[in-house]
Amino acid sequence: KKKERPVYATYCCDVCKKQPIERFRWECNVCDEFDLCESCYKAGKNCHECTRFPIPPSSSSRIEPPPLLRQESSSTLARKAFNIPSSTSLKDLVVRLKMNRLKLVAHKKVERCLQGYEVAIDLYASKQIINKDSIPLLLERTLLLNSFALSGMKPSFGYLNSRNESDMSPLPFKAARVSTILLCAIQQILFMDDESSWFASPVPESVPNYHQIIKEPMDLGTVKTMLENGSLLKTTTEGGIIDLVKETARLVELIWSNARTFNPPGHRIHKVAMSLHEKSARVFANMLMIWDPTRQILQENGLGEFWKEVPVLLKGVERFRESETRSQVTMKHQSSVKEAQPGKKNTKRRIENDEETDVETESDDGEKSYMASANGHRGKSQSKHGPKTAVKRKASSLKQQSLKKQVVALQREVNTLNGKIDKLFSIVKGLT
Repeated sequence: KKKERPVYATYCCDVCKKQPIERFRWECNVCDEFDLCESCYKAGKNCHECTRFPIPPSSSSRIEPPPLLRQESSSTLARKAFNIPSSTSLKDLVVRLKMNRLKLVAHKKVERCLQGYEVAIDLYASKQIINKDSIPLLLERTLLLNSFALSGMKPSFGYLNSRNESDMSPLPFKAARVSTILLCAIQQILFMDDESSWFASPVPESVPNYHQIIKEPMDLGTVKTMLENGSLLKTTTEGGIIDLVKETARLVELIWSNARTFNPPGHRIHKVAMSLHEKSARVFANMLMIWDPTRQILQENGLGEFWKEVPVLLKGVERFRESETRSQVTMKHQSSVKEAQPGKKNTKRRIENDEETDVETESDDGEKSYMASANGHRGKSQSKHGPKTAVKRKASSLKQQSLKKQVVALQREVNTLNGKIDKLFSIVKGLT
């Protein structure tokens, strides 16, 4: 018997993936949750008998997410007032946070990524009533990595692993600070993605059969309110704060699971929920690395202790220990790969054997044997020392060229800043 199927707002063709289906929908009488559009049904792409259902014109119209009102932070407004390019600001920020190896995003995503970081920084400073300069370096790195993760990148967890630096100590595991950081993460999820507005407010009662199917509705706006009024925090002990982090992660994951349960797999909201599920899991994995209690649970039990459906790319997040960064892990992997390739060593031995045979074959004639042996020794010395020195020279020349380019770029930036300062002075003089 087929399962009782809910009434969806729109339907997707499971053959040609057309969305939404218009005019008529052909539902399979045998398979569960299988629909065909009119053209696929007329082409005979159905395997079983189907029932035709008319679709009203309102359900076949293209759905768009509700508008999301973004309020830019004070840092963003100040940066735009001085006409500072977003790419320059992001590069300076990466250098200041000592994340020089971080691969920057594409030019179109730079502004949004930087705004997501600035919104979270301003929110944390206003909630904790502190100056932005006193925000810990580890928290700044985490919020920037969250922006990169929400923009579609997969930055390394190694930037949160290093404990050798004096300013990279773990953050204090206190209730007020933990709830504020969780609130910053929710704000970043809402700010960064254009289609997160689907989940910014509760689903209205007018949606048919939603509240009959979904037993525990949830949205990001409700999670924000619960974090602000402290209703998720039961006790201020370490166990109570860990339960706060777990409950927040559960509620955020519940939003995506509800969307995937009510909307069919080909639906647009279903796809958005799948994407945000993976991105928000990475955001929570970043935050779990900055506190010692959650970090210890993460290393012992993995991300599944906080996140029910762990994405495939995040199942090995617990392998990054405190003593190893991502770069060290990749270097070890590359060295092991090189050791497992004996072909290069064999080729060197073959070259040396060929040179020795050349010397031995020409030993009949004295002059020829002497010249051949001299050439052979030269060949061996070049094979041992020549390529290495050539590589070093090339590397040094490339470094010099890159340094020259950086100096030229810095000079240009200094010139532009001087010009802006002169303009500001002239404006001030005119006002006075």
